[in-house]
Amino acid sequence: MDRDRRKVFKAVAEGGGAMLASGFLGAIANELFNTIYKPKEVGEAEKEALGVLFGESDALPSLYAGEGNILARAKGLKGISKYLGYSAEQFSSYIGRAFKAEFNLLNNNGGEVFSYDTKKDSLFLGGAAANDITSGLLGYKEKEMTVGNDVVLFPTADRANTVTRWVQLYGETGYGIYNGKQQLARRYSARTGKEVERPIYKILDKKTGKTLEPIIENDFLMSEWLTIVRIRDAFSTKVIIGGMHGYSTEAFCRNISVNLERLSSVVGTKEQYQVIVPVTLSHKLNRLSKLYTVGDIDWKNAKAHEIYAQVIN
Repeated sequence: MDRDRRKVFKAVAEGGGAMLASGFLGAIANELFNTIYKPKEVGEAEKEALGVLFGESDALPSLYAGEGNILARAKGLKGISKYLGYSAEQFSSYIGRAFKAEFNLLNNNGGEVFSYDTKKDSLFLGGAAANDITSGLLGYKEKEMTVGNDVVLFPTADRANTVTRWVQLYGETGYGIYNGKQQLARRYSARTGKEVERPIYKILDKKTGKTLEPIIENDFLMSEWLTIVRIRDAFSTKVIIGGMHGYSTEAFCRNISVNLERLSSVVGTKEQYQVIVPVTLSHKLNRLSKLYTVGDIDWKNAKAHEIYAQVIN
């Protein structure tokens, strides 16, 4: 989105309001604005903003949200998380307005793996642990990990095959187990509003070999990361928006236009990329006296890495 145009529009609107207050009808100001800056429909502006993800495409992209999470599936629970459900609704509405089309959202796929048209531009919401397609596209391999008395298949980053520079770690020998000890942090459940204590995830920087650790204060999880990946082949563009937990994806989808603009300034002219952005978590009380955890994106400390290999089949 053109930032200068946004600033000019704000200035003209404020100026017109001031002149109306003094008795001027504002028609001249509106005519001047419409002559210099042809007003865009909301859909056109949103389509322009989506260009950072899909370029100047005129085709309506598909959207796929994660089918629950690994632990939920292991327990027989179906359906996407509240965070990804909200994110999918927001993005489907946004895409629908951009392309002036009705956008039907498939909430879940009955526990089965999603199939999709590989020749069509697609947006995937949810990280490797929340979306089977995401995990496969990025080159994660399944590995058995212990979760209490159960054995669950978790996506594991293979340094040789994983597409991106920054990869998600869910534990070593077991869920949330690092150096032989399980690491836990508290937060609030989106479903119940109750305090829960769960294992933490981490990020591995394959380029430096360093592991990024989340911030924990008073046993509460205070940070995570948003990751955005754009990869292409000869037929289509695949975009993945996900994080360590659902808070980061939800934070991105609360204000899609602004966040796409911030993303554009970070990636520049890169055709294929991964962006990693810190997300600060807050634990609050809502109007209904229900506790919840929410994320805020720290774009000032975002990092981008260009992807060169053509990796999609």
